[in-house]
Amino acid sequence: VLEYRIERIGIDSLYGSRSNQIPDTYPVKNATDVRVRFVVRVSSNMEARKVENEIKGGGINGVAGSGGVKTNTRKIIGVKSTLIPRDVIHYEVHEF
Repeated sequence: VLEYRIERIGIDSLYGSRSNQIPDTYPVKNATDVRVRFVVRVSSNMEARKVENEIKGGGINGVAGSGGVKTNTRKIIGVKSTLIPRDVIHYEVHEF
C-alpha cells in the first residue's frame, strides 16, 4: 500500500484534521455510529484486488448491521499545474 486515508463521513468532512479537537459538548464527539470511507493507493491491480477483498471480508464478517460494503477500483490519472520560467522554454513557429 503506497498511501491510504480513512474518513469518518460527516465528522471529518466538517471538522477535517481538527476532528480530535471537537468539544465534549458537541453530540458528534460521542458518535457511536458513523459511516467510514477507506481510500487506498497501490502500485498494481493485484494489490488493489487484495485490499478490496479484505474490505469486503470486513463488511461480511464484521459488525452486524454494517449496511454492506461498496468498492470501486480505478486507475488514477493526475494533472498537476506548475509554473516554468519562460527562459527555459524554447519554441519555434512553423507556417504551413
